[in-house]
Amino acid sequence: MTDYTLLSTRFTAATVVNTTPTLIANLEAALAGLLGLTVDVAHTGACVIPDNEKAAASGVASLDAASLVVQNPANATATPTASKIPIADASGKLAAGWGGSASTLCALDANARMATDIGENVDPGGATAWGVKFAGTAGEILAYGDVIYFKAADSKWWKAKADASATATVRLGISLSAAAADAAVTVLRMGVCHWAATQSWTVGAVAYLSAATAGAITQTCPSTATQFVRVLGHAIAADCLEFFPSPEWVEIQ
Repeated sequence: MTDYTLLSTRFTAATVVNTTPTLIANLEAALAGLLGLTVDVAHTGACVIPDNEKAAASGVASLDAASLVVQNPANATATPTASKIPIADASGKLAAGWGGSASTLCALDANARMATDIGENVDPGGATAWGVKFAGTAGEILAYGDVIYFKAADSKWWKAKADASATATVRLGISLSAAAADAAVTVLRMGVCHWAATQSWTVGAVAYLSAATAGAITQTCPSTATQFVRVLGHAIAADCLEFFPSPEWVEIQ
């Protein structure tokens, strides 16, 4: 009886090795016909792909013996170009032009702080802020840095004060732009806010909504009856506030 058990074949990066010497000629012919390989007719047991057949004509990639993945595809470039694949420039970074726009995923500017060393002492510097922001409408004249509250009755933002429930126990934000009454205003709902002028805050101390001045921040806890204790966050610099207003408050009796 003829034993046709012969195929025990393993594949490596560029070589097919037949571990059973029986009927090698038939195996060579099959590989040559089906796979388009140049076969080693000297019967050394190896079937080798010549260098000139290694994807040289495809234009997609250039591979060598050390390649583990497709490297340096023909349409990759460090210079922002339409319909190209971005690769790092000489400094190992993506060029600024690869950022998105309003029509794609996102728009980043020079003040963007996206997953870059976000720790306790991230200070954006100048009169700037990062965090959750959105556009609103001012109910009165507002200045940069005013603590403001959202009045549901007119859907506008007004200066908050810790001596009244209507302004101290609702949604709070910080005005990030000067605005006239009924004008557009940018509102920071949570994040980090920096003032251009020093506020003389104690780093690490709690910041409260002021009961003495509308729109102001204080590090002295309100203590008079009928006033409200509303925590706004913590100072991370003398002029920089980590703004995360507490959803809870306490009315002093």
